Amino acid sequence: MFAKRILFSVFALLIVGVVPLASHAATFSGGEEYSLRSSDVIEGNAYVGGGMVTVEGGVMGDLFAGGGNVIVSGSVTDDLFVGGGSVFVSGDVTGDVRVAGGDMTLSGYVGGELVAAGGYVHITSGSVIEGDVLVTGGRLLIEGTVKGNVEAYGGEVEFAGTVEGTVISQSESIVISENAVLNGGLTYKSFLEADVEDGAQINGDVVYEKLKDGAIATSNANVAALLAVAAAFFTGLWFLVILITLVSALVLYALLKDRMKLAVQHTFKKFWPETVRGFVLAILLPLVIALLFISIVGAGLGMIALALFGLTVLLAKIGASVLAGSLVFRLVTKKYEVNWKTILVGVIVLSFLRLVPVVGGILCTVLFFAAFGTIWLQIYKAFTKKK
Repeated sequence: MFAKRILFSVFALLIVGVVPLASHAATFSGGEEYSLRSSDVIEGNAYVGGGMVTVEGGVMGDLFAGGGNVIVSGSVTDDLFVGGGSVFVSGDVTGDVRVAGGDMTLSGYVGGELVAAGGYVHITSGSVIEGDVLVTGGRLLIEGTVKGNVEAYGGEVEFAGTVEGTVISQSESIVISENAVLNGGLTYKSFLEADVEDGAQINGDVVYEKLKDGAIATSNANVAALLAVAAAFFTGLWFLVILITLVSALVLYALLKDRMKLAVQHTFKKFWPETVRGFVLAILLPLVIALLFISIVGAGLGMIALALFGLTVLLAKIGASVLAGSLVFRLVTKKYEVNWKTILVGVIVLSFLRLVPVVGGILCTVLFFAAFGTIWLQIYKAFTKKK
């Protein structure tokens, strides 16, 4: 029932992650904590992330959110894609909702479909879902109103709300509570027959198939589909990082073309000294910043040093991609080039290198330290020249 929709949602998620700037205005934000105030509205698609993400304002487009804890209480006019350890959605979503996380609670309005995977999935009383629902998890509790069909796969499944369409379930146990109204009947597989409480209404056929001992209580096909949604989320996030890195590198190239070329030439000429410099500074600078914060007098200077350190780390990550592209072109043309083509190639090559275990990580780290060392050398030269 959901196969085509799942494939479409995966494809759509990837498209949203790869080419948001091609069709809509987009907002990219992140950090240790991210918060969109209730008085704020984002026009276009929003891509946010952080340890703690709170979206109280409105998003006039798709919302793509990821973090340790994610709270969405504002409205979303298109689709919502969320991945996190704990996810709470109470805002109204006009389109579809795709969620993958540890615990997930939905207590708002969904104008489209809901696809959710988590350890605990709770659709609270008062929530309304206009489309179909596909959920899987350790424990599933559906107390809201679903106007479409429901497929639920998990360890424990409980229905305590209203479902206008058909219900298909496969679980270790299933409870139909006294407040449940299933207007499209119930087809389920379980180790035990459903616990149907007094007052529950099942308007339609009830089809039960007993699971044999040792059987898996979840549907492999649908769990795979939900895992595909989760994989698509993080793949989309990966493409988003590539896009941000590419745009940042191209902007820096447009602003500092000559300096970037000279910096790349210097780095490859003094590659290992700059790599060692970058390694040493990456260890020493955080220690120096920490010592500054210990002193009340040096706290202000510590804030400035911390901001500068964070900026140079970001620049070094971008610089590593620039170096990677120049190195690739060096292997082909026998000379170091720096242009939009080398930057594009470098960003792509380094992104894939990060996926290679051990070797890829080592190469990326070496390029980062080389870029980091060169950046701090340029800062030192600029400072001493002013002196």
